[in-house]
Amino acid sequence: MSVPVKDNGVPPRMQRAGKTEMASCGMLIGYVVMSMLFLSGVILYIVVMVNAPAWPPSGWPGLPGGMWVSTLILLLSSGTLFWAHVSAKGGSPGMLKIAMLLTFLLGLAFLILQALNWKELWEAAKPLLNELAPKRDTHLAPGTTPVNPGFYISLFFILTGLHAAHVIGGVIWLFTGTIGAFRGYYQPGRLSGLFALGQYWHFLDVVWVVLFTLLLVTT
Repeated sequence: MSVPVKDNGVPPRMQRAGKTEMASCGMLIGYVVMSMLFLSGVILYIVVMVNAPAWPPSGWPGLPGGMWVSTLILLLSSGTLFWAHVSAKGGSPGMLKIAMLLTFLLGLAFLILQALNWKELWEAAKPLLNELAPKRDTHLAPGTTPVNPGFYISLFFILTGLHAAHVIGGVIWLFTGTIGAFRGYYQPGRLSGLFALGQYWHFLDVVWVVLFTLLLVTT
């Protein structure tokens, strides 16, 4: 039996396999780059914290309680996305649609809650920014960092904002993936796109758990 080939002489199945391998390699490089980016932020946070006389500044209100809720929502979204993958693999388009729609809505809810958390922290920090800011004539020991609440809130926004920026990209991807699910694009044997989306979203989930734990332990 002859194998169908295209004009370049390569069978379509081999062409698809080559494209899948290239996509997987590209995603792997992307994960390495993103991991280094987040690791740099964590290292910056730790270096500033270690060199500060007090961390966080005295009188700091702590993390917004809504961050626990947003963390739970993000964990749930990973569960619903896993459900979507299982449904697609098992040939259950109805369950796939529900799972993808839930994942997209949970991802959107996470971003909205994070925005509310940022607002709450900023409102709580404003009275302290002037009250605890070091005076110009304050002399500090060499190698130390001023007890300035601005350092803490800046690093908080750097870490959480960096993660949120990647989540925005993930939510856009979830939106297109949800549309694909409703259009019947994902079928058993054609799940590479959904699998890549799952990898990215679960990666962001793990990164957030690490960041949230770091902020929780050091606050």
